[in-house]
Amino acid sequence: MFMMEYNRDEGIRRYWDQWSYPYHMEGEGPLYRGDRAVAYNHNQDGLAVENIIRWNEYWMARPGQGKRVNSGGAKIIFSDSNTHARGEKSYRTSGDVDAMRIPKDSWFVHQAIWDGWVDTEAEHTYIIGHWNYEQGDKDGKPVVKPVYVASTGDEVELLLNGKSLGKGVRSNTFLFTFSDIKWEAGTLKAVSYKDGKEVSSHEVKTAGKPVSLRMKWIDAPETFRADGSDIRIAEIEAVDKDGQRHPLAHDMVTFDVTGCGEYIGGVSGVVSEEEKALNAAAVPATEGEITAEGGHSKDTNGVMSKELMLEGGVIRVMVRSTLNAGKVSLSAKAKGYKTASLTTNTVSCPQKNGFYVDAAGNAIEADWAAELPLYLKRGETPATPSYRQHLSTVEIKDVEVPVNQELAKYMFDDNENSSKESPSLWKNDGKLQTAWVKVTLAKPAAIKRIALRMDGFRRTSYPLQVYADGKMVWEGYTDKTLGDCYLDIKEPVKTDKYEIRMVGAATVKEAFGSMTELAAKTNVSTKASKSNTLSIIEMAFNE
Repeated sequence: MFMMEYNRDEGIRRYWDQWSYPYHMEGEGPLYRGDRAVAYNHNQDGLAVENIIRWNEYWMARPGQGKRVNSGGAKIIFSDSNTHARGEKSYRTSGDVDAMRIPKDSWFVHQAIWDGWVDTEAEHTYIIGHWNYEQGDKDGKPVVKPVYVASTGDEVELLLNGKSLGKGVRSNTFLFTFSDIKWEAGTLKAVSYKDGKEVSSHEVKTAGKPVSLRMKWIDAPETFRADGSDIRIAEIEAVDKDGQRHPLAHDMVTFDVTGCGEYIGGVSGVVSEEEKALNAAAVPATEGEITAEGGHSKDTNGVMSKELMLEGGVIRVMVRSTLNAGKVSLSAKAKGYKTASLTTNTVSCPQKNGFYVDAAGNAIEADWAAELPLYLKRGETPATPSYRQHLSTVEIKDVEVPVNQELAKYMFDDNENSSKESPSLWKNDGKLQTAWVKVTLAKPAAIKRIALRMDGFRRTSYPLQVYADGKMVWEGYTDKTLGDCYLDIKEPVKTDKYEIRMVGAATVKEAFGSMTELAAKTNVSTKASKSNTLSIIEMAFNE
């Protein structure tokens, strides 16, 4: 199965975290459908971490993980776009790059954890965020914050100026968290290990005072055609004396174009102070009083503006050709910086009846691929297997339940249809004493992982205990997910007798309350409740 969009959370690129300008708290922003919309108002720390969490659900179900697998997930919104505005801006900000294709931290995170056909094939480490907190937090106090690292390693060590800060807490396969790290100017380095050996590393350094603007044209076809439609993109960075981009430079830059080109601007993630004040004053609706969405920025987003603010030390703008061929100059100036400039040339581009023509007037095609080679480093799909078999599913021979025995077969029929018209799940009668399932496998097996698709998987956590031949091998709450949850057994017991027992009331509250399906007619309830109902759509036992 190929699954649809696995993460539609949003976050503006310029929002690093709550400890650095512009000090964006997770979830701070306009209401969505009358409620706080944390998922649509992330800062970059939060957006990157959420992408790891959501992708890990697909990673756990990748080919090679038993019988119940999928073929991957689609990160549909690659770049911020003008659809489904739900956060602070009047455009969608769930891209891994912003509207001008400048990477966010979540882009670098995906680069680390996606590198392979199925399994990761190259080792990566990436420190989420920056390391410039010399100004302190919003109140000027020294910064102490969590540091998040995305890694393909089994362990990650953090070092500050060569001194070890210990190993990170691992979660969601690729996420390593270091709590309460006190900022100190210098170099923060993360080193990843497998079997005790270093496999990759990444470091971030404290940038010095920004002293100059650095400009470059973004890669494009060599020929800049004077057809009134061709566009070039320029990138402008504030850099220190060593050429390192300063991650907190937010100077206002004024642009100008002379010659045979036309300035058409960029896109700004700046939200006005007035808009922020309105969002902060908004009060969530009470249950049952969901209001229409609103509160998005009424700002122009910087379109066509010749003044744009640097965001995270960088911004991009566009220049369009005219019908006249010749030199094009783009200049950028900001207070305290020397004016910087870029030049390029457009070439004559005769046209006839809508086609480019040669000197003889014969129609020709622009060979864009020849001018801007495609990236084919990955190569073709391998003829050999693209993954390893990590786990194998042991078939279920029989299931015993205290009630609704006729429905027990649906827990392992591989039919996930759970509609009211055609249910394909088992549930007890709402009493805790009947909230158990006894499973007999087709053979004795040392089960390492149980994959469960619970009824209400998005909104319900079930407190479960798992027994193997009478010995408890797993205990905890099931995760609220977009699909299956996974019970990893650290000390497997070889047997064909397993029991899953709910030991308390399930907690029912929508985990993705502000996340709405494309076809959703109404908002999902986020009202907390308790339930003694155990209900399983599908389950699989993997050794």
